[in-house]
Amino acid sequence: MVKDNNYVEQLKGMLPQYLDILGVSTKGPFKCLNPTHMDKTPSMSFDAKDGRYVHCFGCGATWDIFDLIAVNELKPPAIDGPDGKPKVEYSFSEAYNEALKVLNVDARPIHKQPENERESQLRAKRDEVNAIIVENASKLISTSEFNQIKNPTHEQRQSHELGLKYLQERGISPEVAERFKVGFSSNWTSPTAFLKGHKPQETPRLIIPTGPFSYTLVAIFDSVLY
Repeated sequence: MVKDNNYVEQLKGMLPQYLDILGVSTKGPFKCLNPTHMDKTPSMSFDAKDGRYVHCFGCGATWDIFDLIAVNELKPPAIDGPDGKPKVEYSFSEAYNEALKVLNVDARPIHKQPENERESQLRAKRDEVNAIIVENASKLISTSEFNQIKNPTHEQRQSHELGLKYLQERGISPEVAERFKVGFSSNWTSPTAFLKGHKPQETPRLIIPTGPFSYTLVAIFDSVLY
């Protein structure tokens, strides 16, 4: 079924209602809803003039209701887009259908279209790259595994040192990090964007595995590390 644009626009206009469900007031700044942004002070706000977006002046995320529904209900990864700003990877049909349920809108759901061969190949390659990222990042933050690396590169040493420093500042012991395979990369970049031919910006990220081919990213800002 093709999406009904009338309902899409209606749902976008219901952003204030969804923020209210999240316990967020639209009357002033609030803590960023991007899960990878460790927002210490309220830096996100509702665009009252347009009424369909929230914007963070810290990480740069500009998201509509479907992005927020996906982040909060479907839990997909938030990654850096080709423009360097956070974006959410998700199936629009799934976010649309979830929005209908959460906001109690009486409309027919969208039936998910089957993957074509190109999408399937891209997903398989992305899963392969993600598995390597999780494994390598975990090795770089584990002192015992890092010490087994022969002639580590500058980037590997940097990831190891900055990763341990960040964990210490957050009160996370190396033992806990190793137990849950938490990793760190000083130069993480989006596998999806890279595989699509883009050149996304490299950024330092804490990597928390959520499965064999998936992980949650925590953005690390220079002010925290240096």
